[in-house]
Amino acid sequence: MTCRSDVNSKVVEFVLVGQDITDQREKALALIRDEQRLQMIERLESTAIMVSGIAHDFNNLLNIILSNAEILQATHPAQTLIGQHLQHIVNATQQAVDLVRQLLSFAGQQPSALQYTNLNQLIDEVVPPWQSSLGQNIRVQLELEPSLPEIMVDPVQIRQVLMNLLINAVEALPNRHGSICIQTGLRLLTAATIQRMAPPQNIEPGQYVYLSVHDDGTGIDPTILSRIFEPFFTTKQHGHGLGLAGVFQIVQRHNGALTVDSRPGQGSTFTVWLPVSLSTITETGPTPSVGSNYTILIVDDNHEVRMLTERILTRAGYQVLAFNSGRDALKVITERTITCTLVDVTLADMHGYEVCRQIAALNPNIPLALVSGYLVDAAHLVDVPIFATLQKPFRAEELLTLVRRLITAQDR
Repeated sequence: MTCRSDVNSKVVEFVLVGQDITDQREKALALIRDEQRLQMIERLESTAIMVSGIAHDFNNLLNIILSNAEILQATHPAQTLIGQHLQHIVNATQQAVDLVRQLLSFAGQQPSALQYTNLNQLIDEVVPPWQSSLGQNIRVQLELEPSLPEIMVDPVQIRQVLMNLLINAVEALPNRHGSICIQTGLRLLTAATIQRMAPPQNIEPGQYVYLSVHDDGTGIDPTILSRIFEPFFTTKQHGHGLGLAGVFQIVQRHNGALTVDSRPGQGSTFTVWLPVSLSTITETGPTPSVGSNYTILIVDDNHEVRMLTERILTRAGYQVLAFNSGRDALKVITERTITCTLVDVTLADMHGYEVCRQIAALNPNIPLALVSGYLVDAAHLVDVPIFATLQKPFRAEELLTLVRRLITAQDR
């Protein structure tokens, strides 16, 4: 800014020159935000790598604990004290398995692990320990349809859905006094029924298993009812607004629906609708008989897991050849008659994918299965004839079911 005065020192003129730096300022702020975002991405990538590595080793340990406990359960009935302690070990280990899967999901390393699940059984596993922490002022009622068909879902994520709904129901009760009712059932949803759902749903007509959680709490204000599934929207003082938003996303990923019915002073009912699969768990062919004429090849460099897998299969009546290296396993492919092969992805001497490639080259008629505590990358399976995969830690029945599938595949 400059100014000009007359002979009497009176300001008669001034010049003000300004420059609009809004664009430069916005560009500078955008650059700072991009740098911060890049740093966050790098940190998340590092975290994902670390979590994935730890999860692999941890899954091996959980596999050993879980399978040994199940083996002992075969000789100690559930009614005995030892049998009850073993069941506690199995339950705690399964919770640790779920925790690892949640960590992998957070790190972007774990897809939905879909499997046929009995919804009532899942509720029976979740509700008792949760109910024991409520105290005597909250009544919990179960109304479970006894003959529900199994549904194809990720049980870890559905447990998360149930826990979120239960926590919300408790928080809706004034002074933690009231009742909560958990219901399940089976219903045919027509196009007209779906059209009347609130909030609007984008699902196909058909048979759906439903899970509803009702509380007789304060209810939800109609003015905010349409926003409760929005990310970061919350009415809680210390809430983050991700609970119901996360539930909504999980249900949508399962091609299901989440509806709510609430009135102030009359409580709320949240209902999860999950589609019934058109297929059922049935083997496409006769169940293979178990006998010494089936030889299973195991390749795993973890001694405890390898010996445990061998023990489970041997007890089931199979012959087992177990190796800790891919090269040793490849030597017997042309020397012995192998029914099927289970290969760990991470071996000390060579990658599990490469072992499978070479086995298929030597004998393309041997069904192959990959076993791993890591996420199996489908991109590596393009030229590998993998029949199935098995995620560690696995239960004994999961292993035996996989082997029966492999045998059935070979017999065709």
